[in-house]
Amino acid sequence: MRSLEFLDADYLSDPWKLYRDFRRERPVWWSERIRMFCVFRFEDVRAVLKDPRFTVEFPFRVSEQVFGRTLLDMDGPEHQRQRRLLVPLLSQENLEAFESEALHPTIEQLMAPLASERRFDFMSRVAERVPVLAICRFLGLPTTDEAWVRQQMTQLIAHLDDSKGKFAELKQAHERLKAWLSQKTERLESQGSSRPGFRRLIDEIGGEDSETKLSLYFLFLAAGIQTSVCLLGNAVVVLSRYPEWFEKLAKEPRRSRPILEEVLRLEPVQQDTVRFATEDVLLAGTRIRKGQAVKLMLASAGRDETVYSHPNQFDPERRPGRGLPFSVGTHACIGKRFALMEAELVLRELWRSCGPVELESSSSTTISGAAFRRPRELPVIASRTKLQRANNMTEVE
Repeated sequence: MRSLEFLDADYLSDPWKLYRDFRRERPVWWSERIRMFCVFRFEDVRAVLKDPRFTVEFPFRVSEQVFGRTLLDMDGPEHQRQRRLLVPLLSQENLEAFESEALHPTIEQLMAPLASERRFDFMSRVAERVPVLAICRFLGLPTTDEAWVRQQMTQLIAHLDDSKGKFAELKQAHERLKAWLSQKTERLESQGSSRPGFRRLIDEIGGEDSETKLSLYFLFLAAGIQTSVCLLGNAVVVLSRYPEWFEKLAKEPRRSRPILEEVLRLEPVQQDTVRFATEDVLLAGTRIRKGQAVKLMLASAGRDETVYSHPNQFDPERRPGRGLPFSVGTHACIGKRFALMEAELVLRELWRSCGPVELESSSSTTISGAAFRRPRELPVIASRTKLQRANNMTEVE
């Protein structure tokens, strides 16, 4: 009988053949080990995400243990009300103002030293730093605390990949971050609504109670950091193999979104997500009882051969609009434009500074992970350095 070991090293780094076999043979499979139904096919995953008979609300969700109760763990009227609060903050107009005023200068400053280096670790130097700096600037939080925030978030996110034990350390990290957020948001509120070129979160939610305010700040930290860390790392792994598409992303803005969406399909950031049945449901011939959990295998859905021709190939010209990396339905990611904008700017600046990059031949560049998929390290070799570009310009002159 076919089975799946969720923390097995081979599965974490290369699940694709297993996923293919499950889609064909056991598209909805009960795992006794985790006491959940696992759903592997694109159409079934998409159907559950859009079905109101499935909810995220459940007392023991790991994400709620890690970050407290946020929009990630609620449904219903309050979920919709809080999402509406964020519409002005995440509007195209506000994101464009944030990009020009804060994000682009931050990325340029961080990545400027790389122009003189032949070799560097992209994860530690860029991918793990930019998302923390970007979210802090976006929320109005001090970027001087970047390293500390990153440390706390790393500890919390690690619990999502392995939720066994360490609850004392988890609680301590959560309480430290909560106290820091409380102090910083109180200071922001005392300063009043300054309305810079881009709105801050506190400008939109100043009238909310303290619990809601903190939950929304936690939401941005939870959703805005790890997703982007993984996306940046995975994108460099993929695009280093296809420099012609890397160049198109850097030089042809209209093509950058389809390229990034294809990266997300081929090497998704999030392995899966969980829903709970609120009533008995028949899914692909399998009866899901009220209260039972379903683990939606997003990574498997992205390579479903009944939806994507040649699903294991990187093809940014394939028909767009059917991907699930940012989910669909009531929990579709509200920060999608933010994440893609950030990735575009970083990758464009990487190309401008270093040209095509090559991966060092190392197993450390493998994309893997249980909850979130990414390379742990990513040593890259730049094809151009500042000195080489200066020499080339001199030769031309």
